[in-house]
Amino acid sequence: MALQWSPSEINISTSATTGATNASIGFIFTFPAIFLLSSSERYKLGDVFLITSVDTFQIAFIGIIASMFAGFLGVMYFIIFRRVWLVEDPLPMPGFEATLKLLDISADVSTGAAEAARSSLKTVGISTVLTMAFMFVIDYPIKWANKMAHIPSSLADWLAMSLSGDDWGVASIYTERWIHQPSRLSDGHAVAGGITMYEPGNPFSYTFLGIELSPTLLAIGWFMKFRVAFLVNLGSIVAWFYLIPIVVYMDVPIYDPAVPMPGGGYGGYVPVTDYPLAQWKAFSSIVRTVAIGAILGGGIIGLLKMAPIFKGIFGDIASAFAGEKGEEFIEDKGWYEWPLTHIPIFMGIAFIAIIVVFALGGFPVLPSV
Repeated sequence: MALQWSPSEINISTSATTGATNASIGFIFTFPAIFLLSSSERYKLGDVFLITSVDTFQIAFIGIIASMFAGFLGVMYFIIFRRVWLVEDPLPMPGFEATLKLLDISADVSTGAAEAARSSLKTVGISTVLTMAFMFVIDYPIKWANKMAHIPSSLADWLAMSLSGDDWGVASIYTERWIHQPSRLSDGHAVAGGITMYEPGNPFSYTFLGIELSPTLLAIGWFMKFRVAFLVNLGSIVAWFYLIPIVVYMDVPIYDPAVPMPGGGYGGYVPVTDYPLAQWKAFSSIVRTVAIGAILGGGIIGLLKMAPIFKGIFGDIASAFAGEKGEEFIEDKGWYEWPLTHIPIFMGIAFIAIIVVFALGGFPVLPSV
């Protein structure tokens, strides 16, 4: 905006950034996994690292290069989904809403509407400064020794602990960005982030009630509007007000692979109330699995409801293979989007390149295919 770029120029640079990000995802997710499996003590299988037979950096190089080609292919595929989710049937995306607002500001700047641009920039600037100041107060550790000792150490936590006694006070309901259920203090601060230890008959030990102070989540909810934001939160409401209290109340046994068994060895079922933080253990072991199933089921239902849209998508892919030209190029305006005819070309390049990379890395040709 300082260079008075037009919205189209900013959109091009944003698209290039998005494409580069997708292409680099292969490195971001591949290399750390390879490094951990070959070097970290936490991921040993018995006394042996899971990756030992070949050079770690060789595998990392192969994975990075191959995933980069796959990332480029993913960018090509998303040409079609872009038209479906942004043009024909817009999908609400908070990040994209913010980008649109910045594009509006750049349009005002490039067309000379200085007053409108100044007003928008003032709003964005003030919001950014206030958010930074707020996050500094509630999140930045002012005493690193306390942080390393797992003691709340932000300015807001220090103020809350200053207004608290040994057992109760402001720190009983506020800990590390969370306004939470009342919790007894230990040495002036809440234990376990304000989660109540299990006590039979104590209703707060059957669930966890809290609100995280997060400008990011507030902004996402603002963009998504009430209905979508409520549906997103509905899962948390069902989990913490229904499923988790039932699991703790019924003392459901959960499988723990680390618990020693009487006959020797490890792994067995343990009543959930045997854990100090019973509600959190119920969430991480049972309810989270239920949530994964709900997400999977919702995704399948969503895909089935989108069947007519996918019919058009597959039709576009078939047209691309047939060499038909779409409406990507508009006369006197230029390219509206990347040509569909490039998808088959990149499919061929990625297919050959990935096989060659794995073959040059020492893998047999057939497994590389």
